[in-house]
Amino acid sequence: MEQHICGDNLGNVVNAKIVNIHHSNHDKRLLVPAQRHTLHNLISDIENYGELTDWQVWLKLHATLGVSSINEITISQFEKAYNFLIDELNASKERRACNVLIHMLLVEINKNSNLKDCMNCYCKKQFGTANLKQLTKIQLQAVLSYVEEQATMQQTQSINMINQLSNLIKYNKQPVAIIAIVSFALGAIIF
Repeated sequence: MEQHICGDNLGNVVNAKIVNIHHSNHDKRLLVPAQRHTLHNLISDIENYGELTDWQVWLKLHATLGVSSINEITISQFEKAYNFLIDELNASKERRACNVLIHMLLVEINKNSNLKDCMNCYCKKQFGTANLKQLTKIQLQAVLSYVEEQATMQQTQSINMINQLSNLIKYNKQPVAIIAIVSFALGAIIF
């Protein structure tokens, strides 16, 4: 509904004349084949992400539009249906990306079991939960970056420790040999 009010240039209304104009945005014609095809393609794309079947997406769409089948969707409802399906497609893409990141985190943690506690502590401090399914894509990216950084640091530390041990043995052969013999002798006596 649109109203036109006539007045002077100063914004004062003198001899106001209000005209109500009603717009009809309710085109009752059914979808044309191209529109139906567009909706079917979007639903197929959503189904390809694997979270929902096409039937489940159709049910959600019908509930949103207040219809019981595609045969009841009108041209005026097409934009709402299209926007709904685009939102569902974007949400499916986001969930897929999150699942891939979670998989990458689990692979990294399986390589080094010490990282799980570090990751859980980091998640609780930063995001208030250690449940990876509750985190957003950006949060999961931050966690993956943290875990990879921790893994690199642990690898560097273990390599440094091995180098220090080999240098100790290389440059201090007599004390190392004495410690090894004493340790062997004590082990033989105790066990």
